[in-house]
Amino acid sequence: MKEDRSDQEIERLIEASLRTFPHNDPPDSLWPRITDDLRRSSGAAEAGNTRRMARPVRRPVFLPLRWVLYPVAALLIVAGGIAAWDFVRTEPPTPSASERADATRLYEAASDDLDHAMEYYENAIAKLTALARQNEQSLDPEYAALQKERISHLRQAVDECKASFLRNRYNEEVRGYLITAYTGLQKALEEMAAQEGV
Repeated sequence: MKEDRSDQEIERLIEASLRTFPHNDPPDSLWPRITDDLRRSSGAAEAGNTRRMARPVRRPVFLPLRWVLYPVAALLIVAGGIAAWDFVRTEPPTPSASERADATRLYEAASDDLDHAMEYYENAIAKLTALARQNEQSLDPEYAALQKERISHLRQAVDECKASFLRNRYNEEVRGYLITAYTGLQKALEEMAAQEGV
């Protein structure tokens, strides 16, 4: 019940406050006038748009892509040609006399070391050959024949590399081949010496 009273009291208060404000209805001509104004303004905007659209649109002027690419390609070709010419024309720096003397000393020291290494390889190969000959009697004849043929080829390679080394002591490739041939012969002889009656 209290709620009904309070609702009724609120409604009375609202009605009383509405009576205190002046009550003016807009004239009947207001709404038609607003509608006419809106139509006129939208019509003018559309007419303005059609006028604007009727004018030709100016597009920005761009150069064709080929007009830009051809000069860039030409510049790159010219720059590449200049760089290649400069590279071909440039000579490597020549070593000084002291640098050449140092290099010669180093090569001579390396060749002396190789001479000592060749002596050690020759001594080791002679001893391994004697052991392999002693062990040859106990090996399978086919295996022994194959190993002897392999050792013969390796000895021939060592002899050829040694002859090349004596002609050209400073060639690194020849030195590498010689060491490889000695190592291969040594391993083959070690295998034959270590085999027991295969």
